[in-house]
Amino acid sequence: MDDNDDLLVLTDDEGNDVTLEFVDRIEYRGEEYAVMIPVDEDNEEDAASVVIMRIDEDADGDEAFSSINDDKIMNKVFEIFKTKFSDEYDFE
Repeated sequence: MDDNDDLLVLTDDEGNDVTLEFVDRIEYRGEEYAVMIPVDEDNEEDAASVVIMRIDEDADGDEAFSSINDDKIMNKVFEIFKTKFSDEYDFE
């Protein structure tokens, strides 16, 4: 496996490309969610943040990512992630 296999480049709402490292896939209430960490060597602040998106399927059957507009779902998925990775990350 190549070191870059877990890297994705997504475009944010302002049209900027953002490189994210895919960390985990979490299932919650029949939906799958991706937990990713921004990769930006110039900005140490991003290392403390995570991006959580719902994994959907596009018209071609490929995986696509969608924003989550429900804070309760976002928080629950993040709680599951924190529990799974409590030994690997220091959550404040």
